[in-house]
Amino acid sequence: MKKKHEELVQILRQQKQPISSTRLAKLLQVTPRSVKNYIAAIQEELPGLIASSNKGYQIHADIAVQGENSDIPQTYQERSSYIIRQFFIGHVETIDLYDLCDELFLSYSSIKGLLNRMNKEYQHTGITFRCRNDRVYADGEERNKRKFLTDIIYQESSERFVDLQVLKEIFPNLNIQRIHDILHENFKKHSCYINDFGYTNLTLHLAILLDRLLCGNTILHTEEQQPIFSDISLSVIENLEKSFHVTLLAGERCDIHNLISTSINLCHAENRQDLIDIVGQNIYEITQTVITSINRQYGLTLDKDTLLYPLALHFKNLFARCEKNTTLRNPLLESIQSSCPMLFDCAIYVANYLEASCNLHITSDETAYLAMHIGADIERQSSESGKLKCILLCPDYQNSRQELCNYLLIHFDTEICIQASCSYESQIPDIPIDLLFTTIPVQKKYKHIIMIPPLKKALDLKQIFEKIQDVTDQKKLHILSDNFSVFFNESLFLLHTDDHMRKENVIRSLHNKLYEQGYTSPLFYEDVMKREEAASTAFGKIAVPHSMKMDAKKTGIALALSRQGIEWDKQFVHVVLLIAIHERDSHLFRKLYEALILLFSQESILEQISHCTTFTEFKHLLLAHTK
Repeated sequence: MKKKHEELVQILRQQKQPISSTRLAKLLQVTPRSVKNYIAAIQEELPGLIASSNKGYQIHADIAVQGENSDIPQTYQERSSYIIRQFFIGHVETIDLYDLCDELFLSYSSIKGLLNRMNKEYQHTGITFRCRNDRVYADGEERNKRKFLTDIIYQESSERFVDLQVLKEIFPNLNIQRIHDILHENFKKHSCYINDFGYTNLTLHLAILLDRLLCGNTILHTEEQQPIFSDISLSVIENLEKSFHVTLLAGERCDIHNLISTSINLCHAENRQDLIDIVGQNIYEITQTVITSINRQYGLTLDKDTLLYPLALHFKNLFARCEKNTTLRNPLLESIQSSCPMLFDCAIYVANYLEASCNLHITSDETAYLAMHIGADIERQSSESGKLKCILLCPDYQNSRQELCNYLLIHFDTEICIQASCSYESQIPDIPIDLLFTTIPVQKKYKHIIMIPPLKKALDLKQIFEKIQDVTDQKKLHILSDNFSVFFNESLFLLHTDDHMRKENVIRSLHNKLYEQGYTSPLFYEDVMKREEAASTAFGKIAVPHSMKMDAKKTGIALALSRQGIEWDKQFVHVVLLIAIHERDSHLFRKLYEALILLFSQESILEQISHCTTFTEFKHLLLAHTK
């Protein structure tokens, strides 16, 4: 099956309803006629796979299930994976080309085409799949083969967390648990810190090293000067040799030392001079500069005392990994990108700074780790100001009110602050509150109120949590109504009616409006597109493009609405909000970004707003949902 055919089938598998050829054409970036030709070719290869009706096309459920359960590789990814596993998991030296044709049910020429496509995809890895005398070989240096297998395992496990169980399934003849135990025992013995992802990453690398070594594949010794091995590296090497009855050569020993030294923090700094001694003056100063820059750029107040130490230690290992051209995989990458877009944006800013100032290449996985460090410090700073201001109204009986108050704080201390607890409504102080907890009916009207039972054992914690989240979300949305005239202007409104407009065109049109009204400079468009290249700013059916620099002449949001949908990479969005932020308003950016994502991620609101035809309609709808 050709690449476009595979993409078409994949799109259809994701649809719950029939989809038209016109819509498919937009997603595949081809003409509707090409779509119909693709479907005809697929039907010829897999009869009955695609059902057709006057509503469009969809995968035939019975055929789809049958295809999914088939043991025969069907797609390019499945077929290439089959060949790779033969060489790198099965340890075969060569594969008979005609046997491969029979196993994959492909013709001789199709197999040749498959291998050519694999070579194009993996040309950067140093691995080449060659045919000689009707036999297939996987050529490349041993070190490149090990790195290649690591990448393939992570790639194939993108939908699943790579843990010990996954590694045991991949290497059934290797004692994976023993590798993990050796690492754990030695790290504990030497007082080293390593996170769960680091454990998994090290275990995977050592599993590949041992599996290849036990099958006679070694790294040739080089004349390069060997590093001075740390005690923990020597201890791990000794334990591996004893447990697996192998002799690790100089190349393997050096690789193990490098893996360990770039994955752990060997000691804890007691003061700033200790930290400088560990990471070096250069990394120490870079870390300080990064924290200051993030605070200025995003209006944050990251703490130099709490973030400086862990981030500097992380930078030390990150720099070492970059120098050795290795990286840590982050299984939470997609989750962080989708659920914490603001944090990931901060991390991209840091990655861009390090690339420009230190000439390093920071991968998306490493960027996600930076986001986790920044997010951890923000959580550490969670203070009373960020909590809901609440009052508890509960007639007291044998200290029941205090017990109820304590119980609420035990479960929701990070979300609420109970400013007063009263027995009667008349005792409620005249102060602004976000939420009233009450066990009795009240006479006055309060914006947010929740009735709870007087006994703590009868409390519905799930209901309380949902109410707290609802009130918190409503507070976040207030920034849009309170600052509507600052952010939005009718002159920056674009109603999109062109069926074929794409991301670049919409951003260009919105940028022109901002520029013509004196909001931005001519370079703003390039800065926005650079941010898009780093990671898409589309979330669901909305997109929030913006520059990494907060250097707009004045703050504003250019808005585009589309009932038909605007093509944005491989999806369609209906609302585009191009944000321009002046430096003096940088403190608003994070709250604004979160509020926009929160509001427009609600399907009902998005549906209403995407059907607005005037700026006035948009204004009335937004204010109605945010006040």
